[in-house]
Amino acid sequence: MFKFVPRQLGWIPDLPDSRDLTIAHSTISALLNRLPRERTGPPDKIDLRFGDDGEAFLNEKYCCSGEGFSSALAVIRLVEYFERRSRGVSPNRSVSFLYKTARNLARASGDEGVGLRTSLRAVKKFGLVDESYWRDDVAQHDREPPAFVYGVASFLPEFDYVRVVPDVQRPSSLDRWATLCDFLAAGFPVVFGFSIPDSITECPDIPFRPHFDGFKGGVSAIAVGYNSHRYGRNQAGLLIGTPWGNQWGEDGFGWLPKAFVDEGLARDFWTIIYHDELDKTEFFCPAAVI
Repeated sequence: MFKFVPRQLGWIPDLPDSRDLTIAHSTISALLNRLPRERTGPPDKIDLRFGDDGEAFLNEKYCCSGEGFSSALAVIRLVEYFERRSRGVSPNRSVSFLYKTARNLARASGDEGVGLRTSLRAVKKFGLVDESYWRDDVAQHDREPPAFVYGVASFLPEFDYVRVVPDVQRPSSLDRWATLCDFLAAGFPVVFGFSIPDSITECPDIPFRPHFDGFKGGVSAIAVGYNSHRYGRNQAGLLIGTPWGNQWGEDGFGWLPKAFVDEGLARDFWTIIYHDELDKTEFFCPAAVI
């Protein structure tokens, strides 16, 4: 199997902030508790890419807007998933527009990446535009969109962006994994970042070799499922979508061992929660929510 050299990176980890909303906040738990609860425990495996009838909730979106766009792409995929599953629409949002507005918020320029929190803030503040208005092109990555493009931006229904797991210390690693799986089983994908090991290949299973590997950098991705026995009995893996397209895995999708979550090599987990748009036949209240 050939070694893989990822070019698309750009995850800038978000530092803990006491203002971040979590499932411990009363407003968030109240929103989620309006959803029905599953009567059984979480299943052994989940794949949110497709519905029960085979309809695609998550496309194989790729972007060529520079090399540091992974956070913007992960957030766009998260938003488009909810638009497809909650509202029945199939948008094609511009990653380049979000990447630029997020860097504007961060007072950053160049192609050095941006954080997930900042990207989610930019969605709320500036909205999103269709890719036909601001194309995802490598020449666009640091160009300022004209006033017209800002003018045609559309805004999502009222929503909050939520840290699914507050930080790498609380709760314990077991609870981190359980909470993550609870959200996925309830229908909520999660965006996050992880460190890329030196030994990564084109294979869709990312290796965990802590005593042998250094790291190539960090990348943002979207978690769209899990398998409790991916690597053997009780050896779980996280199903992820990366920005690498057909260069890696199965059209950019693959598996991250649970150990990455346990060891804090995968962290910065976020999702969005609509105030009024969640279909009670499509989503459940995650079991971790009290």
